[in-house]
Amino acid sequence: MFTAIPFCPLVAVSLVIIFVFNSHHRNRRKTHYPPGPKPRLLVGNFFDFPKTEPWKVYHGWGKVYGEMIHLKVLGQHIIIINSQKLADAMFEKRSRIYSDRPLFPMLDLMGWSKMNTAMLRYGPNWRMHRRIYQQGFRANVVPDYQSILSPKVGQLLSNLHQSPDLFSTHIRGYATAAILAVVYGYETSSSNDTLAQITEEATRTSSDATHASAAVVNLLPFLRHLPLEFPIFEFQRIALRTRKLLKEMRRLPYEYVKNNTETSSGKFSLLGDLLENHTANGGDKYQEDVIIDTLTTAYAAGQETTVSLLTASLLAMALHPEAQKRAQRELDTVVGKDRLPSFTTDRSNLPYVEAVLRETLRWSPSVPLGVPHAAFLDDTIDGYFIPKGTLVLGNTWAMTRDESVYPEPESFIPERFLSGDGTLNEDEMLLSFGFGRRICPGRYFAILTVWTAMASILSQFEIGQPEDEAGMPIKSLADVKYSDGIISLPEHFRCMIKPRRE
Repeated sequence: MFTAIPFCPLVAVSLVIIFVFNSHHRNRRKTHYPPGPKPRLLVGNFFDFPKTEPWKVYHGWGKVYGEMIHLKVLGQHIIIINSQKLADAMFEKRSRIYSDRPLFPMLDLMGWSKMNTAMLRYGPNWRMHRRIYQQGFRANVVPDYQSILSPKVGQLLSNLHQSPDLFSTHIRGYATAAILAVVYGYETSSSNDTLAQITEEATRTSSDATHASAAVVNLLPFLRHLPLEFPIFEFQRIALRTRKLLKEMRRLPYEYVKNNTETSSGKFSLLGDLLENHTANGGDKYQEDVIIDTLTTAYAAGQETTVSLLTASLLAMALHPEAQKRAQRELDTVVGKDRLPSFTTDRSNLPYVEAVLRETLRWSPSVPLGVPHAAFLDDTIDGYFIPKGTLVLGNTWAMTRDESVYPEPESFIPERFLSGDGTLNEDEMLLSFGFGRRICPGRYFAILTVWTAMASILSQFEIGQPEDEAGMPIKSLADVKYSDGIISLPEHFRCMIKPRRE
């Protein structure tokens, strides 16, 4: 539609200047913002955005500017929250103001913005998604999926026995098999399963696109209307490819479930149950589409979260052999050596194993910068003005490094979650799953899948010294590279895994 209109850089620059001037003029009497890096003329803090691991950079800024940091880029206000107390005050106690999500043009171009539960704007559509999550993933329902997960854990352990050097591949295979079996009753056929590959690629591209530094169109939305042919607009081609992936990621499992229903296979699937109830209650096509969209994003997000947390737990055990041995002694005492630990019957009797999981959530949070919130209304916090539409990031990484709450924060100390008598304290590390009305609705399923696999691996294997790609020993979490995106994965390391008993 726009191919006949030549692109002129001067026009784009002029539009930016007008936008910035108008924004500045509109807010000239409301300039008492939180402290932060000094903005530059026209572009504001554009060049201050860190390119990698921004959660660590913002944590460092917090020591200079305080627990609330202000940035501004081309008229867009951004607030970084480094304090759990402040996050609770805003996201929990003022949830009516801070429960919205910002609009990322890149996600809209990709097709994610209307189906990704985590990124939906606050409103009726989001509430429908949440109700669907409540039906399938609430705390008292999730334990019922133990029987579906047990064979997947068994396959994971078998794979680790056969090829322990491929543990990263096996972990991803387990995470994929677990969520697909529960949501769709789908059995993955191999590591090259088509549906699993589509999911992984689509999830990866959507995660990268949510950072302002990753896609210029998020900062300059008008660029989305310019011709696809311009070589600098790679985002358009990425978006086109992702839309095709999402179409397949939505279609393939739906057709699988529909076929199983028609042939009366009797295999459980959450999607099949929800659609059957929907039809029985006379639901319309729109509501059916919402159910399909919700579960499409549930399995995509569930896969990545499980991979991140389970990989981090193995890294923690490899780096902290004393914690590993204590967890194994507890497992041997409570569970014995003749069976695998059960989430439903053993979890409450394994406080140290639970403490290891909580410390993993703290030590290496899978969503270190949190999912961004947006302010519905103008607000004032501690005397600082926060305009309507401000993007607010709860820096989970910084909160888990608060020395007043977690002494020696870089150390892996599961005992911090235990009382003097060895029982668990009240800190469940829920901050790793977000805040307020936008807390992760799939958190209970994530805990089920990670705990079941982690406890089983610890009961069966010794996890040895980790190494990087070059074969150099990894001595701390600081030596491990993380992927950038909403969900971040420990990358490029390996560790020796050997059976505890044959």
